[in-house]
Amino acid sequence: NSVSQWASAKKAMSVFSGVLPAVLATGNHDYGIRNAETRESQFPIMFPLDWNPLVSDGKGGGILVECAANAFGVKTLENAAYEYSASDGRKFLLLALEWGPRRAIVEWALELCQRPRFAHHFGILLTHDFIIPGDKRDGQDGNRKRSGNPHTYRTSADTHDGEDLWQQLVRKAPQLQLVLNGHEMGSHVGRRSDLNDAGKIVHQLLFNAQGFGG
Repeated sequence: NSVSQWASAKKAMSVFSGVLPAVLATGNHDYGIRNAETRESQFPIMFPLDWNPLVSDGKGGGILVECAANAFGVKTLENAAYEYSASDGRKFLLLALEWGPRRAIVEWALELCQRPRFAHHFGILLTHDFIIPGDKRDGQDGNRKRSGNPHTYRTSADTHDGEDLWQQLVRKAPQLQLVLNGHEMGSHVGRRSDLNDAGKIVHQLLFNAQGFGG
C-alpha cells in the first residue's frame, strides 16, 4: 500500500543521509492516490527540508539554496534550488521541479536563474517529464494528448510539459546546459541537444529504469 511504499522509499534514500547530498525530483506517482489525481503528496512528510543534513541541516548548512511553495503554499523540496562547488572549482546550480510544474514554479525558476549570483554557474534541471523516446521534447510536435503528457492528467489545469519548459524556462536561462528526466516508457531513453537563446548547447537526456524489472 501507499504507506509501505513511502516507507520503503525513505529507507532506501536514508543511506545517503549525512554521507552524500541527494537531490530528489517528484513524479506523477508521488501525487494523488495513485497517479496525479491531485497535487496532494506524502513527499514533504517523508522528505522534509532537513531529511539529509548535507542537503539542509536547518542551520544554514548544506547545498540547499531556496525552496518554492508547493500547490498548498508550503515551501518544500518539491521545488528546490541547490548550489554545489566541485573540487575543480566549477560551481553548479541544480533545480529540481515538481511533476508537471505549475506556472508560478516556472517563473520562480527563471527568476532564480537570472540572479547575478548564478550567472556563471553550470545549470542542471531535474524534472520528471521532458524528453520522450524518439528524442523529442514532450509536446514538441504539438501533441498534448499523448499518454504520459502532463496535460492529460487531472492536474492539467496548471502544468508544463517538456516543450513548455523549454520555451518558458530552459532556452531563456543561459546557465542551464543539462536537463535530466525519467517517466517515459518504450525504449526508456532519449537524447537531444539544442542551442539556447544565449547560443549555448543544452543537452537533454531521458533515462527511465521503471520498466526494466527489479
